[in-house]
Amino acid sequence: MTRSRAWGPFLEIETVTTADESGLTVQAQLDTWANSLGVKLERVTETYDSLVRLAQHHSA
Repeated sequence: MTRSRAWGPFLEIETVTTADESGLTVQAQLDTWANSLGVKLERVTETYDSLVRLAQHHSA
């Protein structure tokens, strides 16, 4: 599947969690924090590496 996306700055936020923490809960907390920064964000589920590979593939 081909997607059209404008490429721009990329912010990846990570945290260390414990085994008993819900991944979905932690993601929601990080999303809330990121949105509190006061800048326009688009949440993506792809990793930075996968986005770079996709960009390289489309520019080849």
